[in-house]
Amino acid sequence: MKNLLCIVTVLLLSGNVVAQQAVDLGLSVLWADSNVGAAGPEDAGIYVAWGELQPKDEYLMKNYRFCAGEFSSPTKYFAYDGNETFTEPDGKTVLEPEDDVATVMLGSGWRLPRRKEFQELADSCTWEWIADEAHPGYRVTGPNGNSIFLPAAGIYTGSKLMYNGYEGYYWTSQSLFIPDDAYCLRFTPRLIAHPNFKSTRRFNGCTVRAVAEAIADYSQLPDGWPPSPTAR
Repeated sequence: MKNLLCIVTVLLLSGNVVAQQAVDLGLSVLWADSNVGAAGPEDAGIYVAWGELQPKDEYLMKNYRFCAGEFSSPTKYFAYDGNETFTEPDGKTVLEPEDDVATVMLGSGWRLPRRKEFQELADSCTWEWIADEAHPGYRVTGPNGNSIFLPAAGIYTGSKLMYNGYEGYYWTSQSLFIPDDAYCLRFTPRLIAHPNFKSTRRFNGCTVRAVAEAIADYSQLPDGWPPSPTAR
């Protein structure tokens, strides 16, 4: 039988100690057991704009970190400009570690998922909608029987939290080639939309679920690298 160790990353947020555990679902990466900034698996955690590192009161284009103040004019992660009228493209479509809120807040072993990893989660796992009045969301069970819970925490547009308790919006680490959007996983009680087919404005506030690279031999973990998997 496989021996599963449990090493946690502890994050201090507003006086609350938050422990992130890496759960082995039998997939290509390990999945955190709760959202970044969450007090537990059912908690939404923090909402951030894509590439930003802190929550805020309003999620707007004009206060977005990578915006020159105008629509369609990002200052970073701008791969293509068909009109050739805005910021010079930098060719970047994947968040660098210093702009990845999971890496910054949890440590170098963690990062935001890529599109293909969310698609693997959608395709290879069993999704069960939990219609709990206080904490609705999906119980996602991997091929090996371990599971995580994804709260339906909605999305911030401007200063309003929309669809809380009904829809989930989780950032990937990848932007579209066009300037304004980044890929996310979106779900409702009746729909699990693959990230290949869903995006939202970068400046909106979405929740974050971190992943860590799976390692075949956990006795060979580098010093200080936190996420060893636990069964759930």
